[in-house]
Amino acid sequence: MTLTLEVNLKPDDQARLANRAKRSGMTLETYVQTFVEKLASSDVALLRSLSRVDRNRVLAAQAVEAASIYEADLALHVRDRELTAFSALDGDPVHDSAP
Repeated sequence: MTLTLEVNLKPDDQARLANRAKRSGMTLETYVQTFVEKLASSDVALLRSLSRVDRNRVLAAQAVEAASIYEADLALHVRDRELTAFSALDGDPVHDSAP
């Protein structure tokens, strides 16, 4: 399958990617393709292979995506919660913000 992506990168971001690709012995296109393939596999090994900065970016984006789900769970009565119930299992306090 061929997928064409159009990405508008800032010149300094493109230069950084090009430098990383060169250090890895790849063209920019191959480097980006490899990164997208790794991203598609989305496993723990990928996260561990990223630099600390990139790993923090991925984890921060995932936290933002999960925030609304977590907030909806917090809005439920404690006995009806699913996600935040694990906090209690870990020994963390359970905060009840539901009416």
